[in-house]
Amino acid sequence: MKVLFKLCFAIVLSLTVSGQAQTKNQLVKELRIDFSNGSAEFSPNKKLVLQNSLKELNNDYSSYKVEICAQTDPLGDVYVNQQVWKARIQSMSSFLVQQGFTVNQFQVIPQNQKELIDVAAPKEDASKRNVVARIYKSSTTKGVVGGLSIEAKHFEVDAEKEQTVVSTSGTKITIPKNAFVDKKGRPIVGKVDLHFVEYRRPVDFILGGLPMDYHHNGEHYDFNSAGMFKITAQQKGTEVYLDPSKSIDMDFPLTADLPDLNFYQLDTVSKKWKEISKLTKEIPKGEQTFNNPNLLSEPFTSSNDKDSIVSSYKVMTICDSVFSHIKLGIAIANDTTHYHQYYYYADKQTMRLYNKEIQMNNIKIKKFGKKADFYQTLEEGYQAQYTFSPAVSNTEGQGFKITLEKSPANVKISKIIWIPEAGSAFSNTDFYNRHWSIDQIVAKADKSYNIVLNDSLGKIELKNVKAFLESSESAKNRDYFLKYTVATLNALAVKKKNADKGLHTNLTIKNNVDKINANYKKYKLDVKGKELQMKCFISDFWKIEKAYMPAEELAMSEEEWVAYFDTHKKELMDRFVAKKGCPEYEKCDKVDKEILIKRKDMNQAVNASAAVVKKLSISALGVYNCDQIRRLENPVEVIASYSDEKGGVIEPVFIYVVDSRLNGILRYDGHYGYSPYRFAYSPTAKTVLLAFDKKGEAYIYNAKQFEALKFEGSKFKHNFSLTKIGMLEDQEALSALIN
Repeated sequence: MKVLFKLCFAIVLSLTVSGQAQTKNQLVKELRIDFSNGSAEFSPNKKLVLQNSLKELNNDYSSYKVEICAQTDPLGDVYVNQQVWKARIQSMSSFLVQQGFTVNQFQVIPQNQKELIDVAAPKEDASKRNVVARIYKSSTTKGVVGGLSIEAKHFEVDAEKEQTVVSTSGTKITIPKNAFVDKKGRPIVGKVDLHFVEYRRPVDFILGGLPMDYHHNGEHYDFNSAGMFKITAQQKGTEVYLDPSKSIDMDFPLTADLPDLNFYQLDTVSKKWKEISKLTKEIPKGEQTFNNPNLLSEPFTSSNDKDSIVSSYKVMTICDSVFSHIKLGIAIANDTTHYHQYYYYADKQTMRLYNKEIQMNNIKIKKFGKKADFYQTLEEGYQAQYTFSPAVSNTEGQGFKITLEKSPANVKISKIIWIPEAGSAFSNTDFYNRHWSIDQIVAKADKSYNIVLNDSLGKIELKNVKAFLESSESAKNRDYFLKYTVATLNALAVKKKNADKGLHTNLTIKNNVDKINANYKKYKLDVKGKELQMKCFISDFWKIEKAYMPAEELAMSEEEWVAYFDTHKKELMDRFVAKKGCPEYEKCDKVDKEILIKRKDMNQAVNASAAVVKKLSISALGVYNCDQIRRLENPVEVIASYSDEKGGVIEPVFIYVVDSRLNGILRYDGHYGYSPYRFAYSPTAKTVLLAFDKKGEAYIYNAKQFEALKFEGSKFKHNFSLTKIGMLEDQEALSALIN
């Protein structure tokens, strides 16, 4: 929870200086909470109302942006009003994060300073005691095709040690010790989660949504890439940064050894690239056209395992399932393996797993069970989350309230206003920015209190603190009420200390239990090896084959049919061979052979360039690329309109043009005079167009359609009949569409 509050307060402090938001997004929901004077607390009833309101939205909140604004009435001191304003923003931010929003979706709208206090006529205005969150549907800016995405590689590194990690592509990343700092420049200690994404071919650029053009001296160029990457870091979900005095060294394998190659960094605010250095020699002017025979591509995996029918005949997405099933059936019928044996093995292995699980659980219970449960209870039950918020007493002036989340005692605790003496640490401006726990409250003879608070930065003592009840409580109950409350807070502080003492032991126990779980997981993976995989594989094949079985085979159970298959492979081979005569099979077989040849050629091209490794050094985390800048070869301009296969109008928000001479993509979205309705392409290259509408739907106009275009001159009009792209199995399916 502390991390959550830090995140939300970071948003407040960084964004309150920004101007009024100018959003063009569609407002879909407004959440509003009104408060009593000086309060910023969300009651359970208020939270329930907001949660019910959010149920009307899509469960995936990632497509929304949120503006948060708060108001205070003009009563009281301007500093107190500022703190109340921040507390109300924090309450709404914390609530939204708990519901599934992320801090990157928030924009805080600052309150006009004149509204914080009206010197001429200070008066109470209940209408201005609120916080409002306006939720907008964001416009589409990134192409999502077939439900695919690019996932980052995660590396856990120790911030206090020098370490080298290696990605699957062979990129080596060397991180110096003490390399990371937080937003305020303070050193990070402990484990850091390093995120690394590489973009090496057009599929990656499409799914990554990164800009692929460059503007220099008023001229527009397109990138021909030899590789791009994004590197970021977090600790416990909070972004961390590279110390400005440090640098990360990288050995980055280029996808092709291109001339005139430069190293660029992306400005994430302006979305423009900045050149950092030259990597290779320049091409003489007049020769600068796209010409990259080693098209960027990660190697396709081609299994050399002669024994694995599963990997050799994986179902393909480029043709219908009948083709794949026939091809797979021929391979299985031609194989000498007796598949029925795996049903026996599977039952035997399942029993082994069951016995092993009992054994591992007994070890955990015997060694750590009761202690682990005890310390877990302490950790979860007594790590009290105190919230300090500004409050004003009508007779004594400025002070604060203490609320205690998830505690029945909060009903009484939150009714007290604590007034520290003037000049105490309470007067510091960062008092409410810290996350205090109560160490001790000492009652004095004069009915004041000394309160000791602590957090991760240290302790402070507030002396001679006076305590006042809200006016709703009778004066005669004051002494008893305060005595009870102080005793409750001190008891919770003692429990918290006991819990803290147990945390180290708890962590040791947790690590030992995790090791046992890891050993069991490894054992489980080893046992669930070839036998169980083969049983699942043949079971899936049987389910599809049922559609083609004669009546006598349909009457068999799954296991009976697999045993029958093992003894009647010749008859089943004849069945599958007979199906090869259909036109659809011949068409798909031809495509299959073409793809295998293309994969082989592309693998050779990648292997030829694999030895080209560039040593890079970066002084900040972010997005970088190694690219040529080039122009289209013999471009033509198109004035475009779009429709679907039935003639319905399609209105793209942006388009990607994939050029076969370019390892990259051309994006047209309205910038620099070009858009989906006016774009350029090279007719001498193999070209594919992807279009994205405001709903996020993706459409394609393929290379054969482009080849069939008839036009004269360097400019023409055309209506593009697009095909909608449905769900795709993997990135290779998308690669097959655009190549």
